[in-house]
Amino acid sequence: MTLDFVTRNSEGTVTCRMREYFAVRGNGAYVLGMGSATWEEHLPLIEQIADRFELAE
Repeated sequence: MTLDFVTRNSEGTVTCRMREYFAVRGNGAYVLGMGSATWEEHLPLIEQIADRFELAE
């Protein structure tokens, strides 16, 4: 599951985008949060990092 955030300046221009990835197992939960001012450029890397994340036993 993900949650996206967008930060805008007073003119309404997007200045930063952030995404939080949630992983839950039993009573344990972890949130991986990443963001970028150049979202389109960094999104592929952000998704690669999130895809490799796993909760170990």
